[in-house]
Amino acid sequence: MDKIARVSITTIITIFLAHHLSMLLHEWTHSTIAWIYGYKASPFDIYYGDWTLLSAWELIDYKSILAEGKGKIVSIIAISPIILGGILYLLGVMLLSKRQIKNNKILWYFLFWFTLSNLGQVLDYIPIRTFTAYHDGLLRGDIGHFIQGLNLSPWIVFIPGTLFVVMGVWEVLKFEVSRAYVVMGVSDLRTRKRLLFLVLAYLFFWYGSSGFHVSFISDVFSCISILAVPVLFYYYNPAREGLEK
Repeated sequence: MDKIARVSITTIITIFLAHHLSMLLHEWTHSTIAWIYGYKASPFDIYYGDWTLLSAWELIDYKSILAEGKGKIVSIIAISPIILGGILYLLGVMLLSKRQIKNNKILWYFLFWFTLSNLGQVLDYIPIRTFTAYHDGLLRGDIGHFIQGLNLSPWIVFIPGTLFVVMGVWEVLKFEVSRAYVVMGVSDLRTRKRLLFLVLAYLFFWYGSSGFHVSFISDVFSCISILAVPVLFYYYNPAREGLEK
């Protein structure tokens, strides 16, 4: 097996594991908070779907909790995983710069994609699915449940959350991707371009396309997210002067 094939397989497995760990932590956080408040039998009582786990979700009856007049509890259950995602992203950024982590390429590479996954978990909801529509008496998605439970305007979430995501994306593209080139020994321009494109596609296509068929505004944000891939690829292209290291 040549080096390119080996690196490609390693990357696919790493992204799969990092994504699924981030996703399960997201759903388990929903379930754990619901369990603490007595609405779940176990912190791990979620719907897992098939072996891919891609259809896993928290399996919480938010409508019944709201009917009990417990909107505050609904909001706490809904927002907790997104807050956790932001915290894990910040922690990941701190660890990625540590020499001890950088000395272990496999650990560093997993942490790199896990950090991106957690930023993607936030992007998935803010700004992509902040302005949602009603479905069966509920605003759709975690942010929808959060603002409905507290009767808030989505702008209260959208403004600080979008600022966090924008700063996070800037940090990743400005520093972490460049650090990946060095830590992982990616010296040739073609491989650097592939890695950059993969990072952009992961954040802005995989996570950013989640808004389709949620609401008109979410559709627009998902379109903008996908269009950001070629724009940011051009801007951060390692072939451009001053970006190649």
